[in-house]
Amino acid sequence: MGYALSPLPRLNPSHIIDMRPDPPPSLFRSVRVPLRLRAFAWNAAVLCALYAPAVARADRIVLRNLDVLNDVTVAGLDENGVRLDGGRTLRWDEIESGAVAAQQQKFDMLLESLGDHLYRIRQRLAAGEERDLAEHAEAVFPRYTAHRSETASMVFHALFWSRLASQRRESALEAYLYCLDALSHAEADRWELPGNRRITFDKETGLSAALEPVWFDPAAARKALPRVTKFLEAHGDGLPRGVHVYHATLGLAAGEEVAAEQALARVEARTRPFRELVELAEAQRLVAAGKPQQVVERLGGNVESFLEPHRPLARYWLGRARLTAAEGEALEAAVLELLSIPALHGDEHAELAAAALKHAAEALAPQNPRAASRLRQELLSAWPETYHAALLRSRLRSGDDSKGSR
Repeated sequence: MGYALSPLPRLNPSHIIDMRPDPPPSLFRSVRVPLRLRAFAWNAAVLCALYAPAVARADRIVLRNLDVLNDVTVAGLDENGVRLDGGRTLRWDEIESGAVAAQQQKFDMLLESLGDHLYRIRQRLAAGEERDLAEHAEAVFPRYTAHRSETASMVFHALFWSRLASQRRESALEAYLYCLDALSHAEADRWELPGNRRITFDKETGLSAALEPVWFDPAAARKALPRVTKFLEAHGDGLPRGVHVYHATLGLAAGEEVAAEQALARVEARTRPFRELVELAEAQRLVAAGKPQQVVERLGGNVESFLEPHRPLARYWLGRARLTAAEGEALEAAVLELLSIPALHGDEHAELAAAALKHAAEALAPQNPRAASRLRQELLSAWPETYHAALLRSRLRSGDDSKGSR
């Protein structure tokens, strides 16, 4: 069966346009659209394409555990993590990658600069590998000084433990103050920090047995003092008043008596714990000023009257004062005073115990070098992770074990 096509009509291009496709011959029809109508339709289609609202593209997050979160919406992101619609927050240490429609560049920058460091911090805290925290904690700490969050608290704790583990006690004070400030946050009880080790402190004074208010490295104290001062000027009013004892004793160790006096003035020693702490700071000042007899007069026979948390420090400064002023039999009594610290308080006050052994060994060395040697061996074996043990090892390697730090 054949098909015959009807002849095309003559068209005037200025009036009509033929818009026929190429259908099968049986469906062929002639469609005539005025040129002006076709132009109008074309323009309308272009305008609709230009001004039609864009279709929202869902975000996608891939986690380190290989979970994939599809069709999520990122509501915001900063150093603390990625906030999703619905309230969930993803930490940077748990994110592997992601596609974020609105903030891809910021997402990539934060993930690259924070993700791996925070992941390593969490791993090492969980494993108790505190000495290996330093590189990662130091790298991200400046990014979190203005934050009070679960991630920020983890960074502050990592910095504190890593500085303590490397015997940088003076700089650890700054990290401790950030920890204390973060722990005062209203939501701190809900934060889950990795690992089992926690900072314990006296809620009234703010002092921790992990960081006695006594310092052994004057150069390190001078370096740490400005940062501690800056922090307390900004945040000190919200912390327990005992933190100013830390500040004052650090100032004394740095040789900055004016700064120390100003710090002690903020303690407001109206209750017994604060009166005792101020008295012990004053004992430190007198020993440093070469006035040990005044300390002996004030503390001698009164150590047991101090509150239990303060007795190790009272024994330490009394022993240091007696050692400075003593000769002959009085020297032996001073050494015994110092040796009571590792015997009675060594388990919880390792740094004080090590410092006491160091000073006792130095005092005995001229008359009884064998006894001094035994004390040094005790220091290295019983408290190897302390500042004075590290200092003694360094001196033994250099061939000089006769002197130590303050």
